[in-house]
Amino acid sequence: SNAMLVTVSRSFANEAREVEPWYGTKFRLWANAEDRVRWAAALPPPGFAQPAPNRFIPCSLKLKGPRMTRVARGQLPAAPTLRRIDSFWKVYFRQDTEYGVPRAYACVEFLTSLPRRSASAAVLIKLYEKVLLDGLNAPLLYDARVAGLVFDISSSSRGVRLLLGGYNDRLVDFVEAAMAALVSFDVTADVERFEAQRDILSRELESFSSQQPYQQAAYWTGLSLITPDFSIQELRGALAKVSLADVAALATQLWQKERLFGQALVQGNLDEREADAVIRTIEGILPFDPLPPSEFPAASVVQVPVASSGPGCVLVQDAMDPAEENSAVELTFQLGSSRDGERGLQLYAAAQVLGALLRDAFYQELRTKQQLGYIVSSLASRTEGVVSMVFVVQGVVLEPGQVLGRVDSFLEEVARPLLEAKTEAEVQEVAGSLAEARLTRAQGLAEAVERNLAELMSRQLQWDRPRVESDALRRVRRADVLALLDRGMLAGGPERRRFATLVFGSKHRAACAGALKALEAQGAEVVVGPAAREFAASRPKWPLFMETP
Repeated sequence: SNAMLVTVSRSFANEAREVEPWYGTKFRLWANAEDRVRWAAALPPPGFAQPAPNRFIPCSLKLKGPRMTRVARGQLPAAPTLRRIDSFWKVYFRQDTEYGVPRAYACVEFLTSLPRRSASAAVLIKLYEKVLLDGLNAPLLYDARVAGLVFDISSSSRGVRLLLGGYNDRLVDFVEAAMAALVSFDVTADVERFEAQRDILSRELESFSSQQPYQQAAYWTGLSLITPDFSIQELRGALAKVSLADVAALATQLWQKERLFGQALVQGNLDEREADAVIRTIEGILPFDPLPPSEFPAASVVQVPVASSGPGCVLVQDAMDPAEENSAVELTFQLGSSRDGERGLQLYAAAQVLGALLRDAFYQELRTKQQLGYIVSSLASRTEGVVSMVFVVQGVVLEPGQVLGRVDSFLEEVARPLLEAKTEAEVQEVAGSLAEARLTRAQGLAEAVERNLAELMSRQLQWDRPRVESDALRRVRRADVLALLDRGMLAGGPERRRFATLVFGSKHRAACAGALKALEAQGAEVVVGPAAREFAASRPKWPLFMETP
């Protein structure tokens, strides 16, 4: 009575005597008593049995908080509240009253510099993540996924991040099981698993060489301007030397010896008592000595030197794939820090408006009109609080040095006149559109958690950032945008900080030496790719202006 066998065939047309009401399909339903007796007497094959009960299946989908009216456009949901702050933890909690789903997330970041202390550490932590997730799949994570729960571990220059979430009814139990499995996991138990994961990581690093030139240009720019970081060559070299014992030693160092500081966001269909229980559970299974605030790790951004004239700093590098014909240029103008109070807030707002005003014109001029490449883009970016305007071109028509000249010509001959021709009303219309977009409501609980988590990880803790930045965009005026272009991007600008990355494909490789000589004659400070990390290490950095947890 607890099994149904469905057989489909056109040969049953004469035997089917009933018709289902939706599509008019003929069928026949009958109880096969003879087969049922035979099946009941059959013994299961060796090793075949029903799975054990899944301990993570939720039993209750009850909503814990009152369901509030949908937040109106322009209004912000309540900010997470600080539940705990001491020398060990900083914990924020936000009960969901908006999305009405029986789900919750616990996002924890353990601050430590361990993952980026060396290229070897960066490789070992990545191997540890892969081996751990693969090793926990069968005993824990498969059942968790079936029950709608997730677990993930990742690392960055700030430390190690854990994500646990899904149906809230079993979340505390899942946190306890996952943390217990994490601290007891024996990395050395399966040599084949380690070798398989090392092979996967090796292939990932090797495949980097096949990335498109514009992606490689972004990589070289990042390696030159952001610390700490390591080159692909350094990571490949470190991977070739590591052993399973090294991974085990790193895991021991991380969870048993390293001083840590825990930042956490618990958000969703939980009450305060349950949120506190999540952190207590983690703390009880994973005790650690506290990391003092003076040692909190953070990525730093190189402050490119001012170059009011000339090409500024230029990195030159061949494409990693010798067969790649395309070349690429990435030109970055550092405009300042968005973390510099009200000034930084308005700077970022003006940069976004400038980027929106130039985007279509840049594409139209270099892609459609001049046809310099099939990848042409420009945007305003913000990396660790540093605001930049970035221009990217990839193609085979001109060698990178010539393309760089065309980008400069666009800025001087097209961008400036374009902005001068804009009326105040036209500029404010663009700014207003960006301001409206900034207030777009999160489409679900997961996206709302992601936004709050990003704010926590930035250590700025400006929970009303969408409204503040929207208001700043509405205050942008035509004069602000012109001043930003004149002072920070055009020749003669007193705050012009410029870094260009030129990646030469096979079609233009012969022109590299000539382009390099021409750039040096114009006063460029040339950086050859392998020296990117040395450039980053030797230069002053932008102030962080960040709140200390």
